[in-house]
Amino acid sequence: MAHPPPSPRWRWSVTPFSIAGMPLRIHISVLFVLLMLRPYVLSPLAWVTWIAMVALHEVGHGLLVRREGGRVTELAVHGLGGECSFEGVRSQEGLERVAWGGVLAQSALLVTAMTLAWLRVAVPAPVLHVAVSVNLWSIFFNLIPIAPLDGALAWPLLARWWRRAKRRREEKKKERLRREQVDKQLSMRDAALDDLRDVKDTRQADELIAKVTGITTDADR
Repeated sequence: MAHPPPSPRWRWSVTPFSIAGMPLRIHISVLFVLLMLRPYVLSPLAWVTWIAMVALHEVGHGLLVRREGGRVTELAVHGLGGECSFEGVRSQEGLERVAWGGVLAQSALLVTAMTLAWLRVAVPAPVLHVAVSVNLWSIFFNLIPIAPLDGALAWPLLARWWRRAKRRREEKKKERLRREQVDKQLSMRDAALDDLRDVKDTRQADELIAKVTGITTDADR
């Protein structure tokens, strides 16, 4: 499959394959990060796992971009982490949802790795180290609410959802109070009907009921 040419800043990169139609660039600067994967600096398994973890993070962004109706132009893994370049997501809330895609994908990797460890499945130590320890620190780092980290957009989405849920709760409370008031008025009307059971003049009874409850009877409508 032919890949679109990378932007000039990815000149020193390779594009080994695409993921779900999204070209993945791997920049030479990843070598600086790979050398810091202690205690597995010289482990190719640790290197591959780290690159896969960052690529998974960016794929998580890309999938949510598509869900929001946007288009992913490229994914990149480099020395500072990774990037998901896209276009077409116009709403602020859509951008905030996209921001959660990366850490959600990493969280899925974290849960999978921890589950395998708990089940005592034989997972190479370098892979487990990156998929759990490095991954966990990466998730925390990405959620710091400082641009250009994901947390700068991710946390406002939760605040938006909280305000929206609060409004719904207030509306439900108002509706419940309104219904309680109506039920109270209807109960007062029923009580008035019981008290006026012996009244012979029906219109006089209706007038008294309306005066007590504020609800007109069928005869008054």
